[in-house]
Amino acid sequence: LNNDTTLTLGDYRHLYLGYSFQEGYDPYRTTPEREALTSLYTKLHPTENDCDTIIKYATLGIDDFPFDLRQINRLIYAYKCKNETQKMKLWSYKLEKIIDAILSTGDGNAPETAWYVIYTGHEYDIVNRLGLTASQYVFIDPCYDFIEVENNHFKIKGCYFNVRRVLEEYNRKFN
Repeated sequence: LNNDTTLTLGDYRHLYLGYSFQEGYDPYRTTPEREALTSLYTKLHPTENDCDTIIKYATLGIDDFPFDLRQINRLIYAYKCKNETQKMKLWSYKLEKIIDAILSTGDGNAPETAWYVIYTGHEYDIVNRLGLTASQYVFIDPCYDFIEVENNHFKIKGCYFNVRRVLEEYNRKFN
């Protein structure tokens, strides 16, 4: 929250995974900010006013869920469009560190080495970040999501994600 660039990968991993132990954590949260930004984010040439609106709503979304990778991406996009390079770089740095924290939890090649996520949307964010295209989702008991991907240069069939915390918290709060 204080834009501390001295945080280590371990710090980011603790912040990311530890967030799921906060009382306000909701693994299936949705916010109106996400919907409000969809049409603006897809514009090829957003106006200054569009960018200000994106920044406003993305910031509200991040205030609600600090690890909302899509809102962070939207914030980066708006700052880039406005040529606010320092803010764009700061948020790009944060995004990279959060992604690195997720990727540091495993290799995604098998259930035993699955990447841990605290929000299922992050699975698709990671797959996309790796330059892959998701083609199908499969749940594997007791707590793994497998995202199958289209043919790719890695020659992999898909990626495994550990969603144990998502399921535990969902069951605790909603069952």
